Amino acid sequence: MDRLVVRDCLLSRISCVLEEDRPGDISDQPIYAVFRESVETGIFCGLATERDIVQHPNWIFADLTEHRECVSVPPNASVTRALKIMDQFGLGALPVLEQKQFLGVVTKHSILNMLLQRERTLRIKARILSSA
Repeated sequence: MDRLVVRDCLLSRISCVLEEDRPGDISDQPIYAVFRESVETGIFCGLATERDIVQHPNWIFADLTEHRECVSVPPNASVTRALKIMDQFGLGALPVLEQKQFLGVVTKHSILNMLLQRERTLRIKARILSSA
C-alpha cells in the first residue's frame, strides 16, 4: 500500500467564500476557505473556523483570516508532517496548497478517518489471504 499523504486525507466538507462575505450570510460549515476576488480563480487568503466566527461574530472573513500567518502543506506531504505542523501552530485545520493554488483542507479528524479506512482495507485483504 502506498505511503499516506495529505492529498489522500482531504476534508470533504468545506465552504469556499469571498473575503468580503460575512459568516451570517453563509451556510453553517465548520471550516471556510477564504478567497480574494473569486472562489474559483481568486487568491487564497486563509482558513476561518467556527471558533473564529464565535469569537468575532461581526467580522467579515477577511478580518478573520488576516490576523494570522497562513501555514500550509503541499499535497505530497506526509500525514506525520501535517500533524506536526498542526500541533506546532495549534491548528485544527491545515490548507493544502500546490504552488499557491488551494487544493483543500486536512484536519486531524480527516487523517484519522483515512487511517481507519486503510486499516479496514488491510484487515479485509489479510482475511482474504489467510482463507486462501
